[in-house]
Amino acid sequence: RISDIPCALVAGHSPHLDLLIAHALGVSRPICELKKAGAACIDLPRGQPPGTLLWLMEPGHLREIAE
Repeated sequence: RISDIPCALVAGHSPHLDLLIAHALGVSRPICELKKAGAACIDLPRGQPPGTLLWLMEPGHLREIAE
């Protein structure tokens, strides 16, 4: 069962990843347009929507963290 999984990493491309983020948050339309290599962290405490967006980072921010 997916609700038994403690965490997951999902990768994809626009517009599908933007739509998946919207679905995970329980909204009908995308709330973001992730650029290539962007990332989002969503808390899904019951393993299903709606979740809570914890952070959304563009590639530049991720590079800064890595340095």
